[in-house]
Amino acid sequence: MNLCTDTITVFNKRVDDGSYVYYPTVIANVSWYGKLLTSVGDKGLIAENMYTIRVPIEADFGGKSYVNPVEYAGADSADGIFTFDIGDVVIKGEVSTPMTLAELRATHYEFFTVMRVTDNRRAPNAPHWKLVGG
Repeated sequence: MNLCTDTITVFNKRVDDGSYVYYPTVIANVSWYGKLLTSVGDKGLIAENMYTIRVPIEADFGGKSYVNPVEYAGADSADGIFTFDIGDVVIKGEVSTPMTLAELRATHYEFFTVMRVTDNRRAPNAPHWKLVGG
């Protein structure tokens, strides 16, 4: 897949001691695309960022293995595995420390919450996952 030169960190949500903790997976060699969407509403101009990330199957997952969201949720630990799921948080850049949502929001990184995941691993020309969010 062309133009896959960015590094992201995907934070998967897990319950840890009764609260949500987001566990990071650094993924290199992905495509990051962001744009500003605007529309006019009753209260004036509305603007929001929209992001599309394409993660080729040959991206560098730092030695971790992809599992589907159901397997990830049922795993005893997040060690060595990651997933792509609605509600995950994606940061442009590299972060290796688990965080709470409040800590993620306090970072200086560009980030978004995943609203849609498309599994295109069976695509004949460029197998990948597509993450969309804002």
